[in-house]
Amino acid sequence: MKKYTRKMSVQVLVFLDRSWIAYVESSGSHCVIYTIDGSFESVQSLKVFERRYRDMFVRCHENYLVNPEYVSRISRYRIELTYGKVIPISEKNYTAVKTKLSHIT
Repeated sequence: MKKYTRKMSVQVLVFLDRSWIAYVESSGSHCVIYTIDGSFESVQSLKVFERRYRDMFVRCHENYLVNPEYVSRISRYRIELTYGKVIPISEKNYTAVKTKLSHIT
């Protein structure tokens, strides 16, 4: 007789102040929300997250949304956040993202 074990994951509901979110990254069918203090997995897709909070984030890459409040520098195809993290900008959207961020920040 074989013994099978099943790993159960614990889901916890975490309330985040949106201003604490530096960026959001797509991870398959869900996304990971990054703050300066840590990261949190969300069951929402990046597309759903973008629609819900479009007034607060800029889509800089197909896999990333960035909070303009945390942008310290924009250079060719990359965004540097205030705490040193570098986020890519897609080549096709570089000019539009740069323009949008320069109007916000």
